[in-house]
Amino acid sequence: MRRHPFLNLTSGILLAVFTLPDLTAAVVEIEKPDTVIVRSERNEGTRRLRGTITRWEGSALTLASGNRQRQIDNNAIVDVETAWSKTAVEARQQLSAGAFPRATMLLRQSITDETRLWAQEMLRADLVRALLAMEQPAAACEQFLVLLRRDPNTRFLNVMPLAWTARLDEASLVSRAGNWLSSEVPIVRLMGASYLIGTAQQEESLQILEALSQDLDPRVSGLAAAQIWRAQPDVDIRLIEQWRQLLSAMPKSLRPGPLFVLAGHFESAGRHDEAITTWMRLPILHEDRPDLAAAALYRVARLMHNTSSQESANDIHQELTRRFPDASWTQRANQLK
Repeated sequence: MRRHPFLNLTSGILLAVFTLPDLTAAVVEIEKPDTVIVRSERNEGTRRLRGTITRWEGSALTLASGNRQRQIDNNAIVDVETAWSKTAVEARQQLSAGAFPRATMLLRQSITDETRLWAQEMLRADLVRALLAMEQPAAACEQFLVLLRRDPNTRFLNVMPLAWTARLDEASLVSRAGNWLSSEVPIVRLMGASYLIGTAQQEESLQILEALSQDLDPRVSGLAAAQIWRAQPDVDIRLIEQWRQLLSAMPKSLRPGPLFVLAGHFESAGRHDEAITTWMRLPILHEDRPDLAAAALYRVARLMHNTSSQESANDIHQELTRRFPDASWTQRANQLK
């Protein structure tokens, strides 16, 4: 069987990315201060600012050092080093290893144990990721709504549970999603409309998404537009190219879901190499969304399997199994053999 040329072109990139060390936040001694790593004003390297993080909401973090309170814009923050409990450390390690059930259990415990609200929210965002990776959207939505209630301008919009990969068949969530359509909060309406695509309320949900695609918040408008793409079946390749241009203007952290949808349209249009390239951007560039990274690897393996690229399909399947052993997408890939 021939090996798909895409793997030859990107093998170096894949090797580099898939062998990265664990990216969970560094663990420091409890008596040491928090450290916020920020970009220099002229983007010439980074600086390390030490103190105590007292607040992290909306678009800024507050760092106290002595009698000084410093506001640090989120866009300037590269990383944060702080003291985590042993449970939180293990939870994040399990999440990184794709052991989602254990990660979920440990994250719930670490959230209960954590007393710092900003740190608790970081762990809750990780819990949303884990629940999405286990295909439990209702539970993920519940946790995300907690984040949203505590901070209406949450910085965790990148983990907002939206339906990107398939039609929803969880009746309880469909019922709740219908109630969200009347919310005064655009993000909540967006979530509701997302989960009603493919249901009897699709027409109403698309009307809401059309309105949200004109929202003044570019994050909301971009995600709403990409959800509309999901509902459009066979589309002209010129429209797909327009969508690709729109996607390139979105913040990188919000691109995973739209990328997944775009790749599916490339496949439907018979542009298989572009579909594969687009799907592979998820496991390579967006490891913070294991649900979509695993789904993308499955779709690539399936496409290669169906186009007689069996050796390449096996390589992707092995990578899926190694990185996401507990994902249902891995079990689906086992059925391709």
